[in-house]
Amino acid sequence: MRKTMVLMSICLICFLSSVYAYAGFFYSGSIVIDSLSAEIDADKAFASIEYILINKGEKTEVNLSFSENGKALLNGNEFSNPVSFGADEKKKISISCPLKLGKEAYKTVIFNPVILFDGKPSSEKIHSYTVKLKLPSGVKRLVSSNKPYEQTFEDERAVVTWKESDTYLTPLFFSWSSLDVDIAATKRATPSNITSPGEIVKVEVKIQNKGKTEVKNVEIFDEFFPRAFEAVEPLEEFELVKPEQSDAHLYWKKKIDLLKPGETKSYTYSIKVKALSPETRLTSLTVLVNGIQVAASNDVMLYKEAKPEVEEKPKTQTHYPVLILGAIIGICIMIFLALKLKKKK
Repeated sequence: MRKTMVLMSICLICFLSSVYAYAGFFYSGSIVIDSLSAEIDADKAFASIEYILINKGEKTEVNLSFSENGKALLNGNEFSNPVSFGADEKKKISISCPLKLGKEAYKTVIFNPVILFDGKPSSEKIHSYTVKLKLPSGVKRLVSSNKPYEQTFEDERAVVTWKESDTYLTPLFFSWSSLDVDIAATKRATPSNITSPGEIVKVEVKIQNKGKTEVKNVEIFDEFFPRAFEAVEPLEEFELVKPEQSDAHLYWKKKIDLLKPGETKSYTYSIKVKALSPETRLTSLTVLVNGIQVAASNDVMLYKEAKPEVEEKPKTQTHYPVLILGAIIGICIMIFLALKLKKKK
């Protein structure tokens, strides 16, 4: 009987540990991020970030930490942990921090202002999210961004603004180029929706010089994974590259010697879709001038698996296997013990 109790205890510990690993990954307290607003000045390589936090429960306290290193203020005063919140109380966290922005001709920036509660990210959505970027002097536009944005001009500088509401706090990726060229790239697929592997898709690419000066030495390319896509035609425009220490890549490439002001050039190629994933898409095409990226096209969704309409939650892939494994172990041990007790009777 004692051995049986020990085994049942182990079973319970395995199961509860797996549940804790899953549920404990995110902060589950009553404090949430109501809003985030940030301003980035690329010339000064400096960012200012402001969070508004709300306690939606009873009086509590929490230790806060931030991904962006800089000077932090709490309601305008020096910040220190732990931070105490009264019931339904709001607090403002302000952070001023330098950014590492080099002087490269092409620059990619990852802005990820994460705030951790007792060392854990929040699982709740943010009510309001605004990031304002002043591009470097002389740079008139972004090359790419992983989120939609609006662009205006202030004091002869380009200003980009991202606004979202009721969203999860995810990284913002964007890039710019110091080359003063204005090229637009678009991509369209026919058919625009596919239903099964083996279908052939015709892709039309349009490249337009929207500037007032001619642009020379333009190169465009599309990139594919060979296990998902296969070149069809024209085969001479495709290239399969097999690096020694990474996966193979399939490229479609085209060189343009000259683009006159206002000129648009169109190109087509065909590929076969070999395999479908939950989201099968053609990623954005890249445009280079003198070897420097200056533009990127839209991406094209070819297939998206239908999903039940449920509220989206942050992914916790790392902890699902632990939860499932613990549950399986627990169930197996419980079945074993039940059979053993039955035999004794």
